[in-house]
Amino acid sequence: ARGGGDVVGASVGFFGPPGAPLHSHITGIRGEVVGRGIGAAMKMHQRAWALDRGVDAITWTFDPLVARNAFFNIARIGAVASAYHPEHYGPMTDGLNAGQGSDRMLMRWDLRRVWAPTASTAQNSRHVVVANVSGDPGPVNTDVPDGCCIATVEVPTDVEGLRRTDPHSAIRWRQATRDAFTSLLADHWRVTGIERPARYILTKEHQ
Repeated sequence: ARGGGDVVGASVGFFGPPGAPLHSHITGIRGEVVGRGIGAAMKMHQRAWALDRGVDAITWTFDPLVARNAFFNIARIGAVASAYHPEHYGPMTDGLNAGQGSDRMLMRWDLRRVWAPTASTAQNSRHVVVANVSGDPGPVNTDVPDGCCIATVEVPTDVEGLRRTDPHSAIRWRQATRDAFTSLLADHWRVTGIERPARYILTKEHQ
């Protein structure tokens, strides 16, 4: 709360079977305080609350098109993307999501893991662009050569603004990135990083 006692953010979570992670269902803050570190402070409080109760992990979902949330989840706190769920919530009719598809990335945050940001290898390794920024999403390249070290999936830097100014382009971005992520993850790739301006880095798991 601010000095006058106004609530500026809230977070709701729940538990599954004994020993399961805490699942953070929704976290939100008021628009006028975005960018002031309040969301990060709430996440750190959630981590401390969970550790105090012997919980070692937190899971949550987020929209993978929202680049600022992706940077926080992956680059800042080291959460790991474990699955991609197309239309996770089905059709949504609110002002933010109406007509845009409710795809979500499932994240897992291992609270006791020692983590520090690492330098990206995408610039210096053999890599293939699976989806890229070009004003509108270009064709999705699912033909990843054998032995390729890095795959990249780019997203708009501000999809929320794009939804207001060009919702049809935002819908095309949803489909392009959905195709890219579902294809790669099904072929044993995993998200291992993110780079600016808004590019996911994926590497192939050894089988």
